Amino acid sequence: MWQPDTDARYMVQQALADLVLEPGDLADNYDTGPTWHRRNTFVQPRMFLKTLPLRPETPQMNKVSARIALGLPLEESYALLMLGASQDVSMEPLLTQAVQQVRDSGVHPVIAHWPIDHRKAPQVKGATVIERMPIVPYYNAFDFVISAAGYNSYHELLASGLPVIFMPQEDAGRDQQLTRARYAADKGWARLCRQQDIPVLHEHITALVSTHVPLPAISWLNDWQPVV
Repeated sequence: MWQPDTDARYMVQQALADLVLEPGDLADNYDTGPTWHRRNTFVQPRMFLKTLPLRPETPQMNKVSARIALGLPLEESYALLMLGASQDVSMEPLLTQAVQQVRDSGVHPVIAHWPIDHRKAPQVKGATVIERMPIVPYYNAFDFVISAAGYNSYHELLASGLPVIFMPQEDAGRDQQLTRARYAADKGWARLCRQQDIPVLHEHITALVSTHVPLPAISWLNDWQPVV
């Protein structure tokens, strides 16, 4: 899912390998990047082995237990914000706008900050910040999620059954997050709100909450096996 105009330096190491083993992407059919035509065989996504809820021996927390674990009062509505990290600029202006849009919808925003991130956790007025990794076991604490459309988050969220608004990152050097998010929106699996459209994010939230229907099982997202 490389961008069509991706600089060759991002892919040069592929030339050193006899075989490139690439996990499949649900949005493969929309891929217009420079390597799509070179594919022969895919393996199903296996990144779920390190996360929940797709490992049956460690069940995902329910709403009450997840909120207690995160220290969130039980009676409120919560949105999880995972907008990713920009390569070039601070994300706080975008987070500030998103937080206000969520609050205007009557929902409390919770920003996910990864403990391994060398940057300080964002401080946005009116939002709670949590540091958990992986975050998947806590998904049920939230009423919906607003997320970038990176590979892991995209597939984990679609497997979770939660209402999702994808807000893809579109800066140079990334994979085709916009294409991936558009595929999910076209399938009716999620809503798409680009960063430039954040002033109308509250409209997406209203539509998402009022019309969300849990996704039917996507077969390869429910499959897992140990890697020996």
